[in-house]
Amino acid sequence: TTMAISAFNNAGTIDVQTNSVIFQTDATFSPGSVFNGAGSTILSSGTFNINGATINSTLQLNGGSVGGTNILSGTFIWNNGSFNNATLMITLGGTLNIIGANIHDMPNCTFINNGTVTWASGTIRGGNTSGTFIFNYGLWDAQSDQELNNAYGVAGVFFNNFGTFRKSAGTKPNSTTIQSGVAFVNNGTVDAQNGLIQFYGSFANS
Repeated sequence: TTMAISAFNNAGTIDVQTNSVIFQTDATFSPGSVFNGAGSTILSSGTFNINGATINSTLQLNGGSVGGTNILSGTFIWNNGSFNNATLMITLGGTLNIIGANIHDMPNCTFINNGTVTWASGTIRGGNTSGTFIFNYGLWDAQSDQELNNAYGVAGVFFNNFGTFRKSAGTKPNSTTIQSGVAFVNNGTVDAQNGLIQFYGSFANS
């Protein structure tokens, strides 16, 4: 089922029992929104806001842009599309899966992880006038040889690790690379289980 109307506002339950519902329109999922069912909800094109939604099924960003304040519980899959001028919080027990060989952009964003980020694939780009600020209080699991960079420049990217930044997969001499322009401040654990983690920007243990 494809939603291609002018706008969609939701504070109730989206129950996809089979196959998928695809949103090709601007959509706001307000507090009280629930994603249920064995099927998938796919955000394909438009501008989206996901504030306080409970995800009991598959919710996937395949295109478009997520803005505003977004508080996510459950599992959210980021395959394509961007976060732009957004605040994103993954709650305790929540999961963000970053997949696909696409570019994953998050300029002018604040990202707070209290759950698990599974970084399976794709370059992550941040920066711009307000900068990109990442606060990891949970587990950030780098499962491939990708990079986090400051492609948008200006104010830069700041990764503040209070939990565990782990590299659980990869093959030397390839690496998970934190590029120049990204300031990494470690208040927790950096756990290189496989392959290499390389820091080309500033690194500080606090």
